[in-house]
Formats: sequence, structure tokens, C-alpha cells
Amino acid sequence: MVRAVFLSNRRRLISRHGRRKAPKLSREAQQALTTQRREKRADEDAAVDEVLTYIDEQATNLARRFGRSRRRYLEKFYISSALQRKQHSKTSAWAAFLHFKSGKFNAGMFPVVIE
Repeated sequence: MVRAVFLSNRRRLISRHGRRKAPKLSREAQQALTTQRREKRADEDAAVDEVLTYIDEQATNLARRFGRSRRRYLEKFYISSALQRKQHSKTSAWAAFLHFKSGKFNAGMFPVVIE
């Protein structure tokens, strides 16, 4: 028997039989799998908390040592991702016009001295 396979308008394969059903697990197997997943997630969360606690302690130590705020070092550790994102700055046509006009205007005013 030949299975018919078609391409849809979204360019993916569609078979006549569709998707396979997920295997049915017994109740005990489901519970064991759920327990295993929960333990794995708990281990991951504990490791992440350990790293965050270490970073927090180091930021506090550096703040005491150099007399700066703790937040300053936390921002440096987190690469200021949330606080110093590049703000959207679209250059207007007027600003570009003034930039080039001022360059022409100031061209002869400040001679470059190279020693």
C-alpha cells in the first residue's frame, strides 16, 4: 500500500495519517517520570540560586572594599542588560542636515596642529 504524501501551501509534509499518538504510560511510569523531572528541575533551580547568591556576595564585598554601591557592581556583573539597553534613537533629517552644515561651517575654524 502506498501512502499519499502532499505538500501544503506552507511547504510542510502532510501525510494522510497525521501525527502519531503519544505512547500511553502506566500510572506508575507517569509518576516516576514526573518525579524524575521535578528532581531535575529542583537541582537546576538550586544550582542557579547558588550562582546568584555567589554573585550577590561578591557585589557586596566589592561595594564595601571600594566604597561604591552594591547595585553598581550588580549592573556590571549582569552587563547592565536591563538598565542600560541602547535606547532607540532615530536620526532625523534635520539633525543630519545640521551635522553636515556645521562640518562645512567649522572646517576652517579649527586648524589641526600635528607636532
